[in-house]
Amino acid sequence: MRKQNEHMRIVLLVISVLTAVCCAAQSTSFLNTDKVSELSGKILNYQPNENNRMLSIRVHPVYRRPENVVVPINNDGSCTMQFKQPFTGDHQMKHAGNFFTFYFIAGAKETIEIDEKLFLEDGNKAEAVKMSGESGIVSRLIL
Repeated sequence: MRKQNEHMRIVLLVISVLTAVCCAAQSTSFLNTDKVSELSGKILNYQPNENNRMLSIRVHPVYRRPENVVVPINNDGSCTMQFKQPFTGDHQMKHAGNFFTFYFIAGAKETIEIDEKLFLEDGNKAEAVKMSGESGIVSRLIL
């Protein structure tokens, strides 16, 4: 009987230690470290109309459905958006009814420049979209 109680205590102690370790590890997990990323944009050759007043990014959180972050574009073609991003990866951006994929480093502050005249033409979007920093290097390769 004593041995049984002793074994039970050891099992409970092991479970308690494992639970504490798992909880501590989870709080520092990369899945729970949403970093705030910032993207400042400028639309060149911008002519505001009902089809191009918003810029949206689709962000892919780990435990939730994809989210759209939408910001209005100022009359001068500028805009700034912030979004939570748990890890570095690719996102989709929509402007004037057209989608393109870009790469963004979690927690970065980058700039994007879109030449609307080139962007609305059929063809390679890489000529119309320019991004700064490391995100821009990779984005150019996937556009």
